[in-house]
Amino acid sequence: MSLATILQEKATAHSSKIAMVYGKEKLTYGGWQKKSNRLANALLKLGITPGDRIVILLPTSIEFMVCYIGVIKSGAWATPIDVRFTPEELDFLFQDCQPTALISVNPYLEALAPELSKHKSLKHVISLSKPTQSSFLSYKELLNSSSPKQPDYTIEESDIAHLRYSSGTTGRPKAALTTHASELAGARMGAET
Repeated sequence: MSLATILQEKATAHSSKIAMVYGKEKLTYGGWQKKSNRLANALLKLGITPGDRIVILLPTSIEFMVCYIGVIKSGAWATPIDVRFTPEELDFLFQDCQPTALISVNPYLEALAPELSKHKSLKHVISLSKPTQSSFLSYKELLNSSSPKQPDYTIEESDIAHLRYSSGTTGRPKAALTTHASELAGARMGAET
């Protein structure tokens, strides 16, 4: 079981119910399921494999949650990065986690663009904004060209769900791995309070 499995169950039982609201934006469970499936399938088509790290550099938004679930559905490790990190911290994080892909939006993507070529592990840059560089992939186009069906990948509770970085109060940010079982335990605790 994983958060992706719970979303699948909710989407089946309550497809048209609102799953989240952010400002004036709303997304149903069914919409979240389909969009996250489309992203997962797009990532798999790009050659993303289980254990690949995908940096998600997005502000708080509905699309952040779509991307987070889409990444873990592909078997990759979601690596959410705080948009307030400095360029030096971001450079360290990229060197440390060796991401295969980056999902971001302007202005963060434009600020990082000149430095991205030095990170050899980075094969794909997916832009939620209109891509300003020919090597950047359009998030919208990737989703539109991918299937909304559940990806053909089975998530085990012992699989890594995400790699998170602390703010580094004693120096550089530090990484922590979290399994799907840990994510579920955290979600259950949050639901009980």
